[in-house]
Amino acid sequence: SGHSSIPVDVDFHPQGQFFAIAGFDGGIRIGDAAQNKIISDWRGHDKPIFVARFNPTGELLVSAGEDNTARLWQRGKKDPLLIYQGHNNTVKDAVFSADSKTIASGDYDGQVHVWSAKTGERITDEVTFSSIILRLLIHPTEDLMLVAMTDDLVQLYSPSLQTRRPLAHPNGF
Repeated sequence: SGHSSIPVDVDFHPQGQFFAIAGFDGGIRIGDAAQNKIISDWRGHDKPIFVARFNPTGELLVSAGEDNTARLWQRGKKDPLLIYQGHNNTVKDAVFSADSKTIASGDYDGQVHVWSAKTGERITDEVTFSSIILRLLIHPTEDLMLVAMTDDLVQLYSPSLQTRRPLAHPNGF
């Protein structure tokens, strides 16, 4: 309760005490799980947000959405620390690396960008996949990323090597 917009994505803080709700109105609500209430309302996006994810320590959060940006937030601050620009279409997913040094974001054009969480600069060339990016997942220890797309493909991608290979097709699951 307390959310004045359609919730589009949710995430728990790694220790479970807080949660984030990404809204269709472009807002992020931070809630306290023990108190079962919203404790903060962050604004920055001016269009719907499709993802809000905490980093592994819970100090940072990345959001992304229809305004073609990903934004980096710090717990306790209501304004974004950084705004990642460079996508030409809606950013569908964004995720932190295990060490929180990089963020990967994927969009409706099938592009994946890898960014520095410290400077906001792109650290690899963008790569274009065959369809809309639905979900990204960065491997916890290797230079690998899983990329799920709307054309029923999942690919394993290495950002530093700029290589990718299909993993599976739904008919094979």
